[in-house]
Amino acid sequence: MTTIQANPHREHQVLTGSYDEHARLWDARSWARPVAELRAPGGVWRCKWHARDAGRAVLGCMHGGFCTVRVTDGGALALDARHDAHQSLAYGVDWHWASDAVASCSFYDCRVHVWSAEAGPA
Repeated sequence: MTTIQANPHREHQVLTGSYDEHARLWDARSWARPVAELRAPGGVWRCKWHARDAGRAVLGCMHGGFCTVRVTDGGALALDARHDAHQSLAYGVDWHWASDAVASCSFYDCRVHVWSAEAGPA
């Protein structure tokens, strides 16, 4: 596991990522198996829940760029938006606290991008 973050809006909901190219949604009351999984090519280095939207998160997927994901009404993880403009290892990522803007940074080329992550269809 490379990253873990508790959902600040939903008690017991935890999102993890790892080198095995999967993001996993967990119920912290039962770690036997994840509630949902999503293949995230490139390996998940960072995950961050949205500041206001309890069902959205952004992932930094090392060799796979950046993406936003959402928790569907059925409890699954679904890809929402992608950002592949970096020319290097996807490293750090965070939401703007009051919008759907995302700031992402890459490792080797030392660049920061700010991009829109408007929610897709549910």
